[in-house]
Amino acid sequence: MTTKLSLDEMKKSVATSQQAFLALIDSLAPALLYAPAGDGGWAAGAIMLHVSEAREYFGGDINRLVDSNFAGTIGRGLADERRIAAIEAAQKGNVDAAGIRARLNASYATLSAALDRLSQRDLERIVINRNPKVGAQPLWDFIGRFVVEHDADHVKQVKAAIAVPAT
Repeated sequence: MTTKLSLDEMKKSVATSQQAFLALIDSLAPALLYAPAGDGGWAAGAIMLHVSEAREYFGGDINRLVDSNFAGTIGRGLADERRIAAIEAAQKGNVDAAGIRARLNASYATLSAALDRLSQRDLERIVINRNPKVGAQPLWDFIGRFVVEHDADHVKQVKAAIAVPAT
């Protein structure tokens, strides 16, 4: 379970992650964008494209939830076909730094607009996650875990990927 944050805290955390991603992409030498991480993990560029896809997906999920008056489901599992296809595409290294920056900005705008549709009271609503391992949970827990923590965890992962030379 994640730490319970207010809507304003969630927005601030995602904005902080966004600024960190932009600073990282701007500081990264083009040759290192898709260099394999030392631990066999994802390259920095692939991580940032993955974050962009996840933000777009979950921003859309939040919008669908609001549009259904919180009657719909939310979330996805690790085996989601769209998620896997996006990860595979990101790992091919076909997007340059400017393209990744544009995707980060677009996905941040999508997610921010979705969060702006919510009220603090909406965060207390119980939503049904499509992932059967999660099931019913308060919306604050879903956003905290799958959006806020996901962004922050991947900022750390990008920093680790560019700090450790490939072996």
